[in-house]
Amino acid sequence: PSNGYLFFLDDGKTAGLIDPAGLPATLLRAVSDGPYALRYILITHKHADHCDATADVAAAYPDAQIVMHASDAGAIGGLARRALPIVDGDEVPFGEDASIRMLHTPGHTDGSSCFLFRSTLFSGDTLFAGSVGGAYGNVSTYDDILKSVRFKLFDLDDETVLMPGHGPPSTIAEEKAHNPFF
Repeated sequence: PSNGYLFFLDDGKTAGLIDPAGLPATLLRAVSDGPYALRYILITHKHADHCDATADVAAAYPDAQIVMHASDAGAIGGLARRALPIVDGDEVPFGEDASIRMLHTPGHTDGSSCFLFRSTLFSGDTLFAGSVGGAYGNVSTYDDILKSVRFKLFDLDDETVLMPGHGPPSTIAEEKAHNPFF
């Protein structure tokens, strides 16, 4: 019921998995079918439809670093101790000359995060093509989602490709021009 993403560098040696959810066997097969090593398990937020296969993937790839905002990390149980304590704007190295930047976008959940790799934004349930996520945070609100999008995501280059947690891809320019919430 949600979008997860496996992306890798052109060198074919390094991969990242965004939002490990659903059937673990399917995810594990997708990772093992490639000629790369899984470097990161990146989780956009705490809802089960985005992280319920984390334990299986982490067990199969114990060297993969879990990356998740601390406010939501309790959703992955004891694995939260293994999660990199990342905060807004932090970057993790990805390959020799690339990195993945985390943007903390509270509102959908308190720890909702987006991950920017080059010109691709993995937005979880913060921003969709033509919509935004609902507010389910303990502290953050619907207004926080709108601020996160307006002041963080809409500051990205217009050509940034949006890969949301549900639905089809889009671009930042398309969402600025046509998203009815803005």
